[in-house]
Amino acid sequence: MRILKFNVTEFEELLNLTDPDLEKYVDSSFNSLLFLGNSINTTEDENMRECAIFNIRLCYTYYLKKEQYKKLSEIVDLVKSLEKDSKSVVEDKIKDEIVINLN
Repeated sequence: MRILKFNVTEFEELLNLTDPDLEKYVDSSFNSLLFLGNSINTTEDENMRECAIFNIRLCYTYYLKKEQYKKLSEIVDLVKSLEKDSKSVVEDKIKDEIVINLN
């Protein structure tokens, strides 16, 4: 799948909304995508994968429009790593047993 081969005008229409917090939402989405990284590929949840691809495209369109090339570069690097045929190093059983404490 070519994640960055898409119709940019559809996403530009979404970004034309006049929400004052749009930049905050896109930045939050961008940070979440970078945090998820390659785990997007290893998940069996198809909805999560589709949502991540949608957000990658949305962030890419937004940062292209705002000419924020550093963030564009990070998105392109993420996409390259996602499009490579990657395998999970950690078994799903071990991932399910990991507990993260919030404190």
